[in-house]
Amino acid sequence: MTIRRSTPKADIKTMSDIARLAGVSESTVSRALADSPLVNAKTKDRVRRIAHSHNYVVNEQARNFRLKRTGTIAW
Repeated sequence: MTIRRSTPKADIKTMSDIARLAGVSESTVSRALADSPLVNAKTKDRVRRIAHSHNYVVNEQARNFRLKRTGTIAW
């Protein structure tokens, strides 16, 4: 039997928080939120429900930093 600590909604800030609540890896959370075909439909649904219920949104600045792109066009 696994006992999970209840996490208040205000404490959900990262993919690792969502992963902990869903019982999956951070990679799985990332793939589920990106609608990857590598993730089982039930897992995608569980991760998305948790993320939605905690008002989680992907931090675009962090994503762009990791991808080394800005999306800005300069003249």
